[in-house]
Amino acid sequence: MPVNNPAEKGMTGTEGSYVGDASANKAIAHNLGTTPKLVVIFRSSDITYALNGLVGYIFQLPAGSSYSVTIPDATSFYVGNAASYTNTANENAITYKFVALG
Repeated sequence: MPVNNPAEKGMTGTEGSYVGDASANKAIAHNLGTTPKLVVIFRSSDITYALNGLVGYIFQLPAGSSYSVTIPDATSFYVGNAASYTNTANENAITYKFVALG
């Protein structure tokens, strides 16, 4: 029988937020202590979510979302590409929230 709870699979989860500043390759600390296997980013005004224990529930993704993360490492993930800060999760003065699982 498959295990659906990430904690039962030995995974950890964190959540947080940051304010975009329209810069390239902005480092966002995820506080997992390991490289995340999944990072979900969204504008705080676009989505409702909860991280209950280590199980994340995402209730609504905004239409046309295409927020990109560069390759994360054990301390941070990186956002912001000069070609489009809006689509790479680093638009100036916008608050973003994230959930990271590792």
